[in-house]
Amino acid sequence: MLQYFLVVKNVENFDLNRFFKVLWNNKVYIALILFLFIVIGYFYSYYYVTPMYSSSATVVLVQNEELEQELAFDSAITRK
Repeated sequence: MLQYFLVVKNVENFDLNRFFKVLWNNKVYIALILFLFIVIGYFYSYYYVTPMYSSSATVVLVQNEELEQELAFDSAITRK
C-alpha cells in the first residue's frame, strides 16, 4: 500500500518535499479512508445515537407600537 514510511529522527532533517510527495502519491487511499469514516459517522449518528438535546422557539408578533418599543428596550437591556 504505502510506498514510503516517514520516520522523523531529527526535526532539522525533516524533508517537507518528501512528506508532501508521500501524501500526494497516496491521495486515493487518504480520500477512501476519509470517505469511509464519513459514512461510518453518518450511519452512527443517524441510526444508532438518540438525540439528547432539543430546542424550540416562540415568535411573538407585536402590532402595538408602544409595546413594541418597550420589548425592544427590554431586550436591549438584557443583552449585555
